Amino acid sequence: MSPRRIYLKNLSEILSRSKVVSKDTCIVIFDRKLLKAVPGFKTFIGKFKHSFPVTAGESLKSFAEFSKLTSKIHKEVSDDSSLSVNRSWSVVAIGGGSVGDAAGFFASVYKRGLRLVHVPTTWLSAVDSSHGGKTALNLLGAKNQIGTFYEAQETILVQSVLMSLSESHRLDALGEFSKTAILDRKVKLKSNLGKITSLDLWKVLPQAIEAKLKIVRQDPTETLGHRQLLNLGHTMGHVFEAALGLSHGRSVGLGILFAIDVSEAESCLSQKRAEALRQWLATLGISKSLSEGPSKSGFRKVSVVQAKRLLLQDKKISKKESVIFIVIRDLGRCERREIPLKLLISTGLKAGWLK
Repeated sequence: MSPRRIYLKNLSEILSRSKVVSKDTCIVIFDRKLLKAVPGFKTFIGKFKHSFPVTAGESLKSFAEFSKLTSKIHKEVSDDSSLSVNRSWSVVAIGGGSVGDAAGFFASVYKRGLRLVHVPTTWLSAVDSSHGGKTALNLLGAKNQIGTFYEAQETILVQSVLMSLSESHRLDALGEFSKTAILDRKVKLKSNLGKITSLDLWKVLPQAIEAKLKIVRQDPTETLGHRQLLNLGHTMGHVFEAALGLSHGRSVGLGILFAIDVSEAESCLSQKRAEALRQWLATLGISKSLSEGPSKSGFRKVSVVQAKRLLLQDKKISKKESVIFIVIRDLGRCERREIPLKLLISTGLKAGWLK
């Protein structure tokens, strides 16, 4: 069955509009912050018989936390003799990317697979992680090393939840939104007097989701290589995230700027076109200033030693001294290329990313 994308105004519509969400036969895993952050959420979640609050973040994706969560859920549903959890049940993930990853992995393996529903509550998860069927846990400090491909039957986008998010959440999503706009010209991401508003993101969200799914459909389990296009900005983005402690979205934005530098170095982009892309990203709020510390002391560079170590841990490593990297030729024209690690490091040094 093809996954459904459902666009709603309010949380209260979910039970009437969803085909697989019910009060009694769902295991709802949700970010506990939503209880205070989203008006009416406490009333909404109280309608479900089996709901489990979690603390969002990368620690949720550790084996230790996954084991605790799974044990807690299993104990509750097993202790109720009136229940018979079977594959007609659904797991509903309500939260951002880490909640979706952990709950999605749980749905894919518990009872050999229950139906999965995503209700993303961050712009980042709304545009990216809740689509495409990837689930993940971390291993020994490395991100997303254990996981499955398990598509949700429904992804429910709730306007009131997304529109209530803070400015930092909106800024955090711009990396993934701009990535999608670079991959597909149909995604019309434009700044309004120098600022992208939450309403702008809501309006372009269906285009951005469809652009991602168009790539996923051609390579659903990432075996042909085409799906790797979605890694644009992520190769060095993951380095910035780990080394500088930046959020995923801001790191991807910086990773896209780094990809422009590499694309220029590889003669994929002319100097003029590369600069035009940098200026466009700057109008969206994506620049090196994203890496500034609390003191606004300027761009923080990553050491060459740390960059090499993190790049060699990346899942996109093709062999010891090269990485599968997504280069940009123009909007709507990106391609996979095997880039020597030495060139990535030299580009990073020359462009001032590394020290």
